[in-house]
Amino acid sequence: MGAVQLVGINKSFGTAKVIDDVSLDIRDGEFIVFVGPSGCGKSTLLRLISGLEEPTSGRVLIAGQDVTQAAPAERQISMVFQSYALYPHMSVRDNIGFGLRIAGFSREETRTRVDEAARMLELTPLLDRRPRDLSGGQRQRVAIGRAIVRSPQAFLFDEPLSNLDAALRVQMRMEIIGLHQSLGRTMIYVTHDQVEAMTMADRIVVLRSGRVEQFDTPITLYDRPANRFVAGFIGSPRMNFIPVSLSEGELIDAGGGRIRVEGRSPDEMRRATVLGVRPEHLTYGSEGGVWSGRIRVLEQLGSDAFLHVTVDGLEAPLVVRASGERRLREGEVVSLSPRPGTVHLFDQDDHAIGAPDPAFRPSRAA
Repeated sequence: MGAVQLVGINKSFGTAKVIDDVSLDIRDGEFIVFVGPSGCGKSTLLRLISGLEEPTSGRVLIAGQDVTQAAPAERQISMVFQSYALYPHMSVRDNIGFGLRIAGFSREETRTRVDEAARMLELTPLLDRRPRDLSGGQRQRVAIGRAIVRSPQAFLFDEPLSNLDAALRVQMRMEIIGLHQSLGRTMIYVTHDQVEAMTMADRIVVLRSGRVEQFDTPITLYDRPANRFVAGFIGSPRMNFIPVSLSEGELIDAGGGRIRVEGRSPDEMRRATVLGVRPEHLTYGSEGGVWSGRIRVLEQLGSDAFLHVTVDGLEAPLVVRASGERRLREGEVVSLSPRPGTVHLFDQDDHAIGAPDPAFRPSRAA
């Protein structure tokens, strides 16, 4: 019922192309997240689905119907914006039901729908309050309630949690996930926060400069990124990237460390120009590793410590996630090695070469 298809969508403002040949097939009931850096086109793409923007070329289909030229009100979608956009002089009840009254719903039907939405969002005790008497999280729930009562085929969310503090963001994130499970409707959610994307999405669209870099499940994006951009954008702290200077047989020289990578073809090895490894996939000790360096910065978070290790010959420090680490101090020298099966390889065009090799074995630093 709420499947959304984008077919060859392009959007330009004057000579600036902001959406470049995007095609997506979003299944009914999926929770899809658009993520990417500022200016990548994610909000514009959402507005094209909603009808608030018209594509320069391409088609938008909702539930199998071509709605490219249809007005927003005809698309059977509801949109929740970053700004709550509540009427300050109206009660919560009137804010939620305002769109229904404009659409000609009876007073009885409006009350029934508002009461049901308020129950789902735990707003029932607040229905007679004004927006000024609500917290930020409560105001955002009112905005979501206003979308729910219309019973749309799909919900569109444009960075709805960006105005909330960290604790409220986590709470509202869980509430939106629960709402999706309850309603079973298609939801398309825009955020710049890759933690939100990873925790909420069935599938994620990673955008850069108006193009889709990869569209897949959160775990696939994390474990098998299509290119260096996705590998660096998904994951916090970001993946470590180390230049490859020489490939010979099953050995790669990366940052002065000789690493054995089994299970790759000679051609794949020769194409590699960059090696990637995530912070949690680096082991550390006093000696015997592939790289040796000094801890420049130690970020202590309690459950984890992040070690920023300066290695001679590398421009950027290697970041290591050290679970529960308490002993190390800034200035100490540590030896680092990738865990078996965790190395990523990238070619000169930043495309991923194959997948992390489960047969990987790091060799001792020369």
